[in-house]
Amino acid sequence: MEWLAPFRLSEKELYQTDPDFREKAKAKYRSSYSRRRMSERARVKRYKAAHWDRKLAQDERRTMRLLDHSDGTATAAAIAKLKQDATRCAYCDCHLGEKQTDHMIPLVFGGAHSLRNIVIVCPDCNARKARLDYAEWIERVEPQHRARVVALYLERFSRIAA
Repeated sequence: MEWLAPFRLSEKELYQTDPDFREKAKAKYRSSYSRRRMSERARVKRYKAAHWDRKLAQDERRTMRLLDHSDGTATAAAIAKLKQDATRCAYCDCHLGEKQTDHMIPLVFGGAHSLRNIVIVCPDCNARKARLDYAEWIERVEPQHRARVVALYLERFSRIAA
């Protein structure tokens, strides 16, 4: 079987060409993430405490992005109203205990700080999405929730593209 080695596809090639392999890899990632979620949160917290200067610089850059890309609709009162009205996560449809805001198109990728771009999500979805662009996020969402996530994007942004 050694002689077959040059003809086998690498995992990267399999991921790109085989939909079944890609779905299994994504499911493996989701399972791994859910197992290590608490340790990852603790690791990030330790990092931020140890590198407070980097965290401060990151916060300043984010504030500048918020100011530069704001259309004025995403005021504190408007976001508070969104959070008050939301009962289910926009991404996974779970009941919201703790509510967080997420920019569907991240600010770092030029997304606007506007009500059109903001959704109310659970902490798990917010942490998993992080700064992924929306196409990458759709790829990582559990298959049973993908249609909802795609529909949300189309509802908010299809009018702009048309």
